Amino acid sequence: MSASNASEGASLPKSRLARYTPQIAAAAIALGAGVISVGLFAGGLDATEILALLAFGCLVLFVGVAMISSALVKPLASALGWPGQRMAGTPGRRA
Repeated sequence: MSASNASEGASLPKSRLARYTPQIAAAAIALGAGVISVGLFAGGLDATEILALLAFGCLVLFVGVAMISSALVKPLASALGWPGQRMAGTPGRRA
């Protein structure tokens, strides 16, 4: 088996909700950022409430970024590889 035909891992079929992933991810990112903002800037909260809000906000924000990262990798790699492609040719295409 040649290296170009080999595939690592398994590929899962798309779920019913796959077409809504960007919207769900954007909502999770907005919710996470909002909860973090409340934890940081709301007055009258004790330390336990602040830490709970920050932990929950970070968790939701992490899940939202993880959901949308697969859609951002190729365009981001292309944008970051563009200067290398302009200067040297091949390095920009490897990304």
